[in-house]
Amino acid sequence: MYLKVVRLQLDSGRVFFSSNATSKPTSSIVLEGGSCSRGEERNSLVVEGRHGSTSTRIIFPTTAVLEGWETALTLHQSGVIRQINRAEDVWRIADKLGEGAFSSVYRATAQEGEKVVALKILPKRLLPSSSDRLRVFREIETLQFFGGDGVISFEGCAESNDSFFIASELCEGGTALDVAQASEREGPLPEQKISECIRSVLLCLQRVHLRGYIHRDIKAENIAFKVKGSLRDTRLLDLGLSLHTDIQAATLETVGTDGYAAPEVVAGKPYALNADVFSVGALTLLLCCQIFPFSSGEEAVSSLAAAEEGLRLGNLWQWEPPAEEDGAQKKWSALSAHCKDFVQRCLALPPSQRPGVDDLIVHPFISSKIP
Repeated sequence: MYLKVVRLQLDSGRVFFSSNATSKPTSSIVLEGGSCSRGEERNSLVVEGRHGSTSTRIIFPTTAVLEGWETALTLHQSGVIRQINRAEDVWRIADKLGEGAFSSVYRATAQEGEKVVALKILPKRLLPSSSDRLRVFREIETLQFFGGDGVISFEGCAESNDSFFIASELCEGGTALDVAQASEREGPLPEQKISECIRSVLLCLQRVHLRGYIHRDIKAENIAFKVKGSLRDTRLLDLGLSLHTDIQAATLETVGTDGYAAPEVVAGKPYALNADVFSVGALTLLLCCQIFPFSSGEEAVSSLAAAEEGLRLGNLWQWEPPAEEDGAQKKWSALSAHCKDFVQRCLALPPSQRPGVDDLIVHPFISSKIP
């Protein structure tokens, strides 16, 4: 029988598992003399040991997957994830607030306590792989950990046979994507407004980085505004891809969103906290000029290679808007020197030339009053 491995305790060799991909852990075995070693199967981690007289061989794709299943087990065992029949057992669901590739978000009211929340519903049919579901568990764990410190506040979660549910703080002001789309229709925002928005994003990100986490998916859709009409009070959303920098193996994963992901991430090279800084630069550029830094992942990777070669020869690479983009060129030319410098510093290549969040918070574009 194939066993879906959920957790491994290396000290005791205990392995928790379930018999299929959808159920929570149902049992455990102890591997006598269990050990963890590099395997031949696609560079997977292989755990070998015995269960009674039976030899056992268990394969994990990466250390991050193994640790992700440990998170899943902990959340289920501690009761953080409630088992329910349907969402209406816990919440009264009202209007839809938005949707993404894997989820929809609704305004909802808790049956107990009458608290109004944003309820994310993730159908399991859209999360067929174990890595998809591990992202859900990671988001729940990280929301709990941050407790509203720059990140959307966690208000509970549940699981039914066909869906996961994550309740969080309700933000009434929409997202930065709404702002970007309005700018495209109605004309660019004043720089002062963009500066206020990005300053708030940086302060949130600073708290995430201080705890050793890379967000890994900073983008307009993941920046929410608490109050309608104000860009100063923001929250970071969707921490399903966030990662602690201690997990070295996973800092080679190509994750994030096209247009925002740093070139070193796209190229599959090692990356660190300042990968998020590139994404902040991409967000700022989107709000200012309605374009992304690169037209494709291939262009991002080739620019990184050119920047690395340039640095070796003593030349610094600097981002400039594409010459063929007349509209973008005009918008870029109209920006203040401080704004241009801020964007170019965020987008600096190679990443060793890119500042950290602390430095950006005191950059003149962020810290000075803009006329």
